[in-house]
Amino acid sequence: MIHLNAIVTPLFKKDDRILLANYRSISLLTGFSRLFEILIFQRLNQHFQAYQILIPQQYRFQHGISMDNASCKLTNSILITWNTKAYVYGVVCDLARAFDNVYNEFFLFKLEYYGTQGKILDCIKFYFVNTKKTVVLKPSFTHNFSLNWEIVKHGVPLVSVLDSFFFNI
Repeated sequence: MIHLNAIVTPLFKKDDRILLANYRSISLLTGFSRLFEILIFQRLNQHFQAYQILIPQQYRFQHGISMDNASCKLTNSILITWNTKAYVYGVVCDLARAFDNVYNEFFLFKLEYYGTQGKILDCIKFYFVNTKKTVVLKPSFTHNFSLNWEIVKHGVPLVSVLDSFFFNI
C-alpha cells in the first residue's frame, strides 16, 4: 500500500511576514501521489454525482459553479425579500483556516456515511491515516532546512488533487 509523504513549504499570503498565520502551507506531492489522487477523485466524484450527495448550494469548489453564482443568488434573494418588506438576516462564518482543521478520522467517517466502502475506502484510509509531512523552509538547491517527518492528524493537503473535493465533503 502507498501513503502520502508531503513536503510542505510555507507560501506568504498577506500582511506581516513575521506572523505564521499569514502563510499558507503548500504540500509538494510526488507524481505517483498525484496520479493516485486523480484516480481516487474520479471514483469518488462519480459516486457523489450519481447519488447527488453534494448539495447544489455548495457554490465553491464544484465544476462549473463559482462564487459569482453564489453572489447572484444571494443578491437576488435579498432583493426579493426587500420587495416584500420583510427583514433580511445573515450569518457569516470565517472559514479562512478551514482546510487546516479537517480532522482525518471524522472525514473518513463521513466518507463511510455517504456510502464509500470496500477497497476504495481502505485505500483512502491507508493513504491519509499514514500521512507524514515535513516542513522545508527556504527551499533551494543549496540550502534547505527541514523539520522531522510527523504524522498528520488533521488538515487537507493544499495543492492536492483532492483538496477542494474533500473540503466539500
